[in-house]
Amino acid sequence: MTFGAILYTRQELNPSFLQLDIAILIPLGCGRLTRPNVCSLIIRVHWLTVAGKVARSWSTQCTLMDLYPEHRFTCSSAQQYKWLEKYYPKTFERVRQKVHEGKFQYIGGSWVEHDTNVPSGESLSRQFILGQRYFQSRFGARCQTFWLPDTFGYSAQLPQLCRLAGMTRFFTQKLSWVSYYQG
Repeated sequence: MTFGAILYTRQELNPSFLQLDIAILIPLGCGRLTRPNVCSLIIRVHWLTVAGKVARSWSTQCTLMDLYPEHRFTCSSAQQYKWLEKYYPKTFERVRQKVHEGKFQYIGGSWVEHDTNVPSGESLSRQFILGQRYFQSRFGARCQTFWLPDTFGYSAQLPQLCRLAGMTRFFTQKLSWVSYYQG
């Protein structure tokens, strides 16, 4: 499925402390696209060949950025960036250059796109600590947006953990899932 326009809403989670911007990815075909796209793809980290898939996919995105200056791409999961850095250092440097140009946008702030129902608060905290440290050390800044497009529920701890990790925005597509997929 391809996603395009982003619908922004403001969700007041706790007026005195926790406030996040909620963004819902709207599937293309549900209306006229009036905003620029930011492409992304989900790469399942449990595949044995994932480092090669990351390298090929992200290299292709960098080439598209060279051909089409308006093209933007985003990807989360510090683990994938780490694999790219370790096994494909030339491609990683190319990605880093595109990050500095503002075309390749790292997002998410966690080590991987994780489940939020089963893990403890400690586990979720470690996801954010490791992810944010990695992005800070490689790209000079932490993520401002928590990205979790494909999960099956949200822990009540997420707003506080995101805030404490320095994030003020949240992207997902599951909040609108039932609105588009009946049956």
